[in-house]
Parts: sequence; C-alpha cells; structure tokens
Amino acid sequence: MVHTPRKETRENCHTAFVVKYCLKRDAYIVNKFVKEHSHRLANSHEVPFLRSHWCVTESNIAQSISIRKASIKTNQTYDYMVNQASVYVKVGFPSKDLYNMMDFERRQVDAISYMNAKAIADLEFFCMFSVDEENRLANLFLRDSQSLHDYCCIGNVLIFDSMYKTNVYDKPLVVFVGVNNHNATTVFGCTFLVDETADTYRWNFLTSVKDKKPVSIVADGDEAMRVAIDEVFPDAHHHLCSWHIMRNVNSNVNNSKIVREFSYCMHGGLTPVAFEQHWQHMIDAYDLKGDWIEMMYCKRKRWTEGHFFGGNTTTQRVEGMHKNLKDRIGRGMKLVEYILQIERSLLKLRNENVKDDFDSNNSHALLLTHLRSLEEHVASIFTQNLQVDKK
Repeated sequence: MVHTPRKETRENCHTAFVVKYCLKRDAYIVNKFVKEHSHRLANSHEVPFLRSHWCVTESNIAQSISIRKASIKTNQTYDYMVNQASVYVKVGFPSKDLYNMMDFERRQVDAISYMNAKAIADLEFFCMFSVDEENRLANLFLRDSQSLHDYCCIGNVLIFDSMYKTNVYDKPLVVFVGVNNHNATTVFGCTFLVDETADTYRWNFLTSVKDKKPVSIVADGDEAMRVAIDEVFPDAHHHLCSWHIMRNVNSNVNNSKIVREFSYCMHGGLTPVAFEQHWQHMIDAYDLKGDWIEMMYCKRKRWTEGHFFGGNTTTQRVEGMHKNLKDRIGRGMKLVEYILQIERSLLKLRNENVKDDFDSNNSHALLLTHLRSLEEHVASIFTQNLQVDKK
C-alpha cells in the first residue's frame, strides 16, 4: 500500500514568548518576545482547522466508549457528534483524532490481556494496575519471576528514576534496578504512572516491594517522591543522585573552586565531624549564604557518603536502561508493544549476566602483585568484574 506523503506545514516561524524564573528577584520575567510571523495568519473561519485548536475531551471519549458498547462504529459516532454540534467545525477535532483515541483505549485492553496470558505461563509473574474515575488505565506495575527472585536476593539497594513521554499515553515509566554480583545492572520491575504525586508513588512502592524493603534508595530530589519514600520506607536511607546534585551546584554556583569544594564534601569520604569542619570552612572562605545553600545543608544526610549503596550514588544505571529502551521504542507504539520491548531489554541484560557467570567460572584473573595469596583469596570470593573494581 502506497501512502501519500504528508504536506509540509512548518514555516520555521520564530515567533516566541519565553518566560524564565529569576532567582535573585524571586519572580518570573519575560526572557524573549518575538511577535513577527514568517507566514500569513489563519482567517477566523480557518481557525478550527489548525491542529493547535483540536482537542478530544474526556467527555468525548466517554461518550464514544458508551456508544461503542451499543455496536455503533466510530465513523457513525463522529457523524452523531457533528449532528449535535450542527456543523463540522464546532465538533472541535477531525474524525481521525477520534479514531486514534478510540484505538488507544483498545490498546490498553490488549496489554492487560497479554499480561493475563503471561501470568499463566509464569506462575510468579506479577502485574497490578489501577484505574481512574473514567475507568481507564492509570498505573501499571509488572514484574516477572526472575525480577522477583533477583529483588529478594540482592534488593538491598534500590535505584530508580522516571523516563518521560516516550509512549503514546504520556505516562512516565519508572524502572526499578539494582546491582548484581557482577556489578552489573539488574531490573527488579517497571511501572507506568498516571502522574508523579505522592499518592501515586506510594501506590507504586507498596506494590513493588512485596515483603522485602530496601536498605538504601538512590533517586532524584522530587519532593513527592521523598514524601512517599519516607512513609513507605521509613528505615531506608534515601540518597539523592549525585549527578543531579552536581548539576544543581553548577547551576547555582558560578565558581569552579566552590564546585570542587562541594564535590569534596560529597565524595571525599568525610566523617560527620570532618564534613562539618570542611563545610564551615567553605562557607566562611567564600562567604556563601542564601536559601539554596541552607537547603543543601539541611539535606546533607541525603547526599554525603557514609551509607551502604552498593557502589552507586547516581541513577546512571536506570538512565542506561532508559537509553536501551529509547533505542527500541517508537512513540506511536501500543502499550503491549512497549511491554514487549521492555521484555527484550530484560532478555539482553540477563544474557549478559549469563555470559558474566560463564567468564567467572571458566577463567581466572591475572595475579598482578606480590600478594598472591591475598589475590587468590579475593578471586575465590568475588566475581571477576568485582575483582577489577576492587583493584
């Protein structure tokens, strides 16, 4: 089937109205305003044909679903809406948009059916979902038996981060990962979220942990996430991602020496007393003051070293999983297709783990020092990847 190519509608128009937050003034200011257009503006009777003015509302979708239950086709539903509005332009969207939204509803049902079939094949496959007020899919958590086994064995450190707007439903994807005995990434489960509120994260955490709670958690500094972590995992130590922290430092401090001092406070392996001394020295030396520096000091227990994190202080492992998924997925994929791509990514990770097992069991690391007995003892305890890391 030959598809007619789409007509070009982009005009490289630089019209813009940009507002940015000014920390010094504690106010939003207009950063850029360009009012000249590179094309003619639509006439009033042409405005309904502009894509920016199309909107399929929740009531439209609910009405269409109700009508479909009576075996009425989508094109007939659209004709009914036109009849209600009197003219086509007052409907608010073209028929193609209604077809797309109805197709999205069907895709969600397909995903649930697929996971029901998975549960039959894998007795420990676990899936839980919630629905919103319109009875549509809200949150979705899934984990197979291997992920459950891995979490029960090595889930002391839990790392997670959100992957944004990579699916047609605009649902953030949260991937829970940890570190295995080869210092490699292991996936404990995945969740699609309806939003990023404390209630949603609370549902997510309670669903994912089963009977085992992590010792340490590495995540970003989202406030809603922090509230949920403190409620669900009150005994776990929540470590803020050091990469995000340093990016925040660079955006708030325009001095490379202060950045180095801050990095030493975070990565220098300081005792609590030594940290306090070095922090105060930095404050006095550079006359640091303000809300941001006070906030970072109040959060110091969430970003300084001194707790067990399995060698992880960033969410980089999750971001690596995200990149792997982004290489595989397309924004127009069905939810069930998205889940299949997650499974393929898991297969790749697990195959690499099997290869690591094989290498450790069938080869020996070179003894590089005169402390041969100590190196041999280390080799008998650690896998080869961990031996290299320790060296």
